[in-house]
Amino acid sequence: MKCGSQYINQKKEICPVVESIYTLGNKWSLVITYNLMKSPKRFNELKACIPGISSKVLTQNLYELQKNGIIGKKTIPDQPEKIEYVLTEKGEDLRNLMREMRTWGEKWLMPPEQQPADSCRSTDQRLEEIDENGIKQHVNNKWDKYPVPFAVVARTDK
Repeated sequence: MKCGSQYINQKKEICPVVESIYTLGNKWSLVITYNLMKSPKRFNELKACIPGISSKVLTQNLYELQKNGIIGKKTIPDQPEKIEYVLTEKGEDLRNLMREMRTWGEKWLMPPEQQPADSCRSTDQRLEEIDENGIKQHVNNKWDKYPVPFAVVARTDK
């Protein structure tokens, strides 16, 4: 039985799920992307949002996400010049995936009596506020009553 890239290379067929996992499946890619969903961020802002990530690993992941067309760089004219990382159209298209991950996490990972992390709630609201046309859409969920500051932390215990 062949799987993964062996299957793709030998059969000359592409599985969208496998390719998506190869593109987004490392420990940090989705955490970085999720943090950029609220707003563009500079390198140090991103690093501050993601405890446990080293500058080297963040740099490598930003490079890969850029290479794969998920994020881009925006230059802000200033002295000195500033660079922000932003989601591309391809990266923005991951919002539905993030919603589904939130739903799965609510069902399978959250103890019923525990509230989600503050950092997660405001981003979840943001995922639902803007649709693909940039029009505000709001879907009630159990976290709506918790307006909180934004930051997403990665689990470092796995």
